[in-house]
Amino acid sequence: MLLGRRSGLLAGLFLALNFLHVRDSHYIVNDVWMTFSLIMSSLFAARLSREPTPRHYLLAGLFGGLATAMKYSAGLFFVSVLAAHAIVWSGRAASPSAVRRLAAGGLVAAVAFFVTNAFVLFDWPKFLDHFLTQVSWGNSPWFGQSAEPASLLYLLTLAQAMGVVQLALVVVGALALLTHDWRAALLLGTFPAVYAAYMVTKVLFVPRFAMPLIPFLCLFAAAGAEMLVSRLVPARRQRAALPAIALRSFALRFGIVVSSPPRHGRVLARVSRPCRSRGRFR
Repeated sequence: MLLGRRSGLLAGLFLALNFLHVRDSHYIVNDVWMTFSLIMSSLFAARLSREPTPRHYLLAGLFGGLATAMKYSAGLFFVSVLAAHAIVWSGRAASPSAVRRLAAGGLVAAVAFFVTNAFVLFDWPKFLDHFLTQVSWGNSPWFGQSAEPASLLYLLTLAQAMGVVQLALVVVGALALLTHDWRAALLLGTFPAVYAAYMVTKVLFVPRFAMPLIPFLCLFAAAGAEMLVSRLVPARRQRAALPAIALRSFALRFGIVVSSPPRHGRVLARVSRPCRSRGRFR
């Protein structure tokens, strides 16, 4: 288990109160389903980092393939599986037994992708043409998109979705895990780091593109909160302190989003409308 039970419950509470997650779940955008499958793949990747059974490889691949079929950017799921594979096998990651299990997971991911995205097989030329067209859209902004760089827009979106308190806890949690359990930090941080590094190279920005980052950041924030509470709060009050932190951070964020939305709030509104008029972006 990467984190304790309290950290897991607190991360779930952070996610349940997350502004972007709640909004996009309401509209049933495919980013939410993709993120669910992505988290399931990461869950089994974390499990195979402790127990490298064929079942864990196959399930990590299955949910990763489903996530990729829902949205192609989720294809980066494999970096978490590779990180778990490298951790559990150490210097034997290239051994025949290890490679067979990794290949089996990759094969299941491919089957899951093609079965749920059969258009790829039935009309490969058209799929490739549409895929490259959608990739090219990433090199230009939507009409009315703010002129700020994508990296800043992602940061502002996360600040609105999570709040400054939670973002600060993310930093604390990441530093704490790097110091005390680098394996957990690697497993939780590989995908969001690679995904963010890729997405900020694109000009196009839509707030829901930040969705896959949020569950991982909630886990880091929960780890940071638990570390601070364990050091600063008396033992008899620790059980109540963690949910109090979650509710307090939600109250502060709600005030920011509703009472005095920053300039980025207008960016969210302007960017979202042209998305529906120009078709689907995978």
